[in-house]
Amino acid sequence: MRFTSGLVLLVSALSVAALAPRAKRQTTPPSAGDDSGVIISPSDGTSVTAGDPFDFSVQNSPRYSSICHAPWTPVHVYLLAAKPTTADLNSTFGFSEYLYYFGDYILNLDGIPPPPNDPTAPPPPILTTPNLGTPFSGSTVYIAVVEELSQCDPLEDHADYALDSRALAYTE
Repeated sequence: MRFTSGLVLLVSALSVAALAPRAKRQTTPPSAGDDSGVIISPSDGTSVTAGDPFDFSVQNSPRYSSICHAPWTPVHVYLLAAKPTTADLNSTFGFSEYLYYFGDYILNLDGIPPPPNDPTAPPPPILTTPNLGTPFSGSTVYIAVVEELSQCDPLEDHADYALDSRALAYTE
């Protein structure tokens, strides 16, 4: 009788654990400077001047592409005063404090149209450096890309986003 009762309790406990929702981890992709990151260009240390264009290129996060292959991925592009961390992101995968917001774009990986509420434009190949004012001239600013991975299977063990950044030398 004890063996049967113990077995029933063990099976019940395992069943409850198996049905419980798994928490999603929030981790960062390769660090800045790692050429396997989300940002392809600009590279770390690129000099940018207010009003001038600079090359911009992003790709689907290599760290998560083997785990999550969605047909499209929303990305959000910011210019920040400090090197970003995942702790700086708010509940909508954005930054509450930023110097400039370049916008929302979509990486279309399979040519399938994105859902109606997602942005539809791909990231532009060139961005223009905003005028941040004299206080920032000669300082390091950071271009940051937040890639949403919300199209992934929720049972997969992945983050909700990938964050990558590059340091830029800003002059006015």
